Amino acid sequence: SKAHEPRDGFHPGGNSTVDLPEEKISRCTEVAAGLLSAVRAYAGFNLLYSTFILIGVAGLSQMLYFLARRGFFRVSDAAPPGSLERNTEEVGLDDPAIVDHPQCPICLEDFGENEVLV
Repeated sequence: SKAHEPRDGFHPGGNSTVDLPEEKISRCTEVAAGLLSAVRAYAGFNLLYSTFILIGVAGLSQMLYFLARRGFFRVSDAAPPGSLERNTEEVGLDDPAIVDHPQCPICLEDFGENEVLV
């Protein structure tokens, strides 16, 4: 019967590929001239953009982090040795800044009695 015959490249029996004849593709370009090129441009741009995002987020940053932590990069604008000691001073628990806020501002743990505070 005609109900089981493939029509327009559609095969209901399980083959999901669609083979369009050359005249159908040329007809599409005649009816919607810019649609095919717009779809190709969008798909190409999307693939390129996704690749850059994947490299930028996952690949490049992790690789640079790994190399920097292993000492492969020398940072020239780092603080010179001893600058922390020269620019800070020790304070006690009775300092006015510590009395109002007796916690570390980074980890929020309470300061201990025998800790050195800078």
